[in-house]
Amino acid sequence: MGRDKRQMQGQRPAERAEPSYKLQQQQMMDRLPNDIGFLPETLVPPTGPSALPIYGGGMSFPLLQLYKIRSKLLIRDFFHRFSFWVTSPYVRGFFGPRTIKLKTAQIMPTAIAMHRQMYTAFAAGDKNILRKLCGDGLYNSFVARIESRPKAERWEWSVVRYEATKKVSNRIARLPSEGTGVHQAVVRIVSVQRLRKWDKAGKEIKGGEERKVSEYVVVQRSFWKWVESEWTVWGTVGESDWVEVRDEWKKAIRS
Repeated sequence: MGRDKRQMQGQRPAERAEPSYKLQQQQMMDRLPNDIGFLPETLVPPTGPSALPIYGGGMSFPLLQLYKIRSKLLIRDFFHRFSFWVTSPYVRGFFGPRTIKLKTAQIMPTAIAMHRQMYTAFAAGDKNILRKLCGDGLYNSFVARIESRPKAERWEWSVVRYEATKKVSNRIARLPSEGTGVHQAVVRIVSVQRLRKWDKAGKEIKGGEERKVSEYVVVQRSFWKWVESEWTVWGTVGESDWVEVRDEWKKAIRS
């Protein structure tokens, strides 16, 4: 009897396996909203005809003031990125690599690659790929457009060539929780592209000619307790108009 008792005492109920720390962190990241909106006070400098009021097209707004705004906002954005990086913990010991990597060099090639993948998936109606690439708002917009198109039509998007790319904004904004924030960058992409469509009989629909398009693509990634997510596409934005530029300048000189 005593032996049976000892055997019973030695038997422990099977313990439930706990998810790994990395898995727990990923689960936390998945709960974070991936669409918190376009960061306020992000300046997208106007170009072409949109910039005429700034450069003296009838409005009093000297070019020097535009440079002041750009310089002040660039310094602000650099400071915010640097402070987020420098306050992140070391991977191991002192003077080693930080947990957070700014990945500035990745921004432009990432934006170009995701731009191509996103529109290719949209034309093909591939919602799974769009779900991986896009934030919630952009994904929902694409899905609505896919579902509203004629079911029998076949679409194909292609880029003929990329003519110009430029990074116009690179910002990190902290969120209240420690090690939590959002990294958002705006990349200007000028490309020659075409969208071809075929009806249910296989006949190509008119309107698939090449056209030159200039877009400001917003890519972003999130941080949760110093764990970073993959890049996603938030959406596209337009250029700031001269009133927005003037207002940003007033805020900048007051700060």
